[in-house]
Amino acid sequence: VFENNLRAILKRAQREPAIQRVLIGGGMARGQWTPASDLDIRFTRRPGGWNGLRACWFALRERTRALFSGVALDAYVLDRERTRAGAGFEAEEYGRFNQITDEKSQ
Repeated sequence: VFENNLRAILKRAQREPAIQRVLIGGGMARGQWTPASDLDIRFTRRPGGWNGLRACWFALRERTRALFSGVALDAYVLDRERTRAGAGFEAEEYGRFNQITDEKSQ
C-alpha cells in the first residue's frame, strides 16, 4: 500500500508543471523504511509566484489524500534546491523510485 501511494504521488508530481524536483528523505531514502515510518517528501518548485501557488496547492492536495488514505506524509514545498541543503534533509531524487515503478510494470 505504501509503495502504491508513493508511486501515485510521484506520477502526479511529474504531471504538475510547477514541481521541478521531488526529494524523498528519511527511512525510505536510507533504505530503512518500516511499516511504522512516515514518508518524508519535499517538492522543489519552479521559480515564479504562480508556480509557488500551484506547488503549495499540490502539496496540500497530497497531504489531504494521505490523511484520508491513512498514510503518514511529511511533505513540504521548497523554493530552491539550496534550501534542502541547509535544512539537514538527507534525500534521494525521485528517479530511484521511477526505476522501481518501471521494473514492476514490465
